[in-house]
This record gives sequence, C-alpha cells and structure tokens, in this order.
Amino acid sequence: MTQVLIQNKELRLDNHSKGLDQMKHLLAITGASGFMGNYISKQLPYKQKCLTRQNGLPSHENCEWINGNISNSTDIHNLLQQTSTLIHLACTSHPRSTESTMALDIQHNLIPSIQLFEAFAKLSPGGHIIFSSSGGNMYDDTPDNILRRESDPPRPRSPYAAHKLATENFLRLCCEKYGIKGSILRISNPYGILLSKERTQGLIGVALSKLSANEPLEIFDSLETTRDYIHLDDIVKAFELVIQHPPKAGTCEVFNVSSGKGHTINEVLKAIEEMTQKSIIKKVSLPLPPPSWSVLSSLKLEQMLGWKPQISLIEGLKRIEF
Repeated sequence: MTQVLIQNKELRLDNHSKGLDQMKHLLAITGASGFMGNYISKQLPYKQKCLTRQNGLPSHENCEWINGNISNSTDIHNLLQQTSTLIHLACTSHPRSTESTMALDIQHNLIPSIQLFEAFAKLSPGGHIIFSSSGGNMYDDTPDNILRRESDPPRPRSPYAAHKLATENFLRLCCEKYGIKGSILRISNPYGILLSKERTQGLIGVALSKLSANEPLEIFDSLETTRDYIHLDDIVKAFELVIQHPPKAGTCEVFNVSSGKGHTINEVLKAIEEMTQKSIIKKVSLPLPPPSWSVLSSLKLEQMLGWKPQISLIEGLKRIEF
C-alpha cells in the first residue's frame, strides 16, 4: 500500500496505481463518439479501446475503434479484453428525452450498464470502473443558493437522473461483490464545443450553433434558472486524476465535477451575445417552469485529488471555435 499526500489530505492508493505507465495503461471507453466522450478520448494520454455504434469514424493516435454496443455480450467482451480501466460514458438518453420513456431508459441504459460492470469485473479482477453520472439533475433544485455536496441526499429530477443513480448503486454493489474499484463522477453541465443545432440539451453549444445559423434558440426553462457550467478541459483533468488514483479495492467514491459558480440562463446568453456581438433570437416554449437551482461543490475532489476548475465561463466561451 502506497500513501500519497495531496494538499494535506492522505490518499491511500493500491499498488495498481503505483508507477502507472501512461502509454501501456489500456482503457476501455464506452460513448467515445459522443460530444463529451470524443473530446475526453482525444485528450487522455493512454492507449484506448473505444466502443461505438457508428461506422467509419476517424481514428486518433491512442484510439482503437470497436464497432458494437453495450447490449451485445460479444462486443463487450472484445472491448474489455486486456483492459485495466473502464470509462463508462455511453447513454442513449438525456434529461429531456426520457420523460415518457422510463421503461425504455431502464432497458437501454440501466440493464446494459449492470451487465457491462459484471463483465468487466470478471475479465479484469482488481480493475477500475469510472462512471459518468449526472450532477446537474441529481440533487434538490430548490433555489436556495446552497452548493450541493456528494453527501446531500440524491433527489433525481428526471428518469435520466434516476437511472444514473440506480447505476451508481449497482456499481457500488459490483465493487463490494467482485473487489473491483469504482469512481463516480457527477458532472454538472459540460460545454466546450459547438453542438448540433437540432439538439435540445447543451445550452452553450446549441446556442452558438443557432446563432451561427441565424436561427431561433428554443427556450424550455426559466431564464432565471441557475446552473454551473464546467469546461471540457477541466473535465479531462478530473478524469486523468481519477484514472491515476483509483480508490481501494472493493470501494467506490463519488465526486462532483463542477465549476462551483452559478449562472442563470439569461446571464449565459448575454455573455454569448457580448462575445459574438450578435443577438440571439429566442423562441420561448410556454409554459415555462419556475426557476430552479443546481450548483455543485467540488471540494471533495479538490481535497482528495488536488483538482480545481481552472476555466471561467467567459474564458471557456472564448475557447470555443466559432
């Protein structure tokens, strides 16, 4: 057992993480062709096996694409062979898409995730699973200006968040049963690239795409709703630290990954307009819900692994190629 001191906080690491070789350490990644997964995969300095349902994707230096999906046992076996760390990002839904499809969400996401975890545990004894969960939809959203912590009681506000929470609990059970290691990252609201203007999720990336096309941005929420937005570069650094420092065998840690700073939808849109010197055409879908609040504390990740968000909203907007 090795002891590492990070910001006066003792973190116990097992021998698996000692002397980690960046180029020989083989990752398995699901969802690597999604907007967040694609960005993370390209930035992580590790050899990777990446599962995708798309054909003809361009490869990058560290990535070996494997065509398939997480519902197919053969595809999963091919993905997980000889890997020591699994990053599970794949998800067929988002908070807006699952309101009327709760059973399908369980069928398409929860059950395959459990099967994936068990397959990894059997193929990679002592391995490490990193699960990308929901931060922005996991906690109470009462507008009280209080930062949500990992110790706060979960209160999923959508079927999407409910299946994410259930997946977290099954990951914990797998860690205890099989002796693997688990890390859960509750990521707030990621941004950092342009997104398809057809999407209904991802305010910043969609707003910039709509602005570029001179098309109206559909508003589904109160303009006073407050969220924290975390840049993809900060997210990548969180993943790197968690890969390098897995928890003890048989245990599972939960970390918020967030900026810790709240911005209303109105403030975000005004910042985009000031940066681009263009006006966003807004199409409001009535009736709008009352304002809500979701801003997370990332103090635990800072204390245990030394991670801090570095990119402010304004700086993050400037980094997007537009």
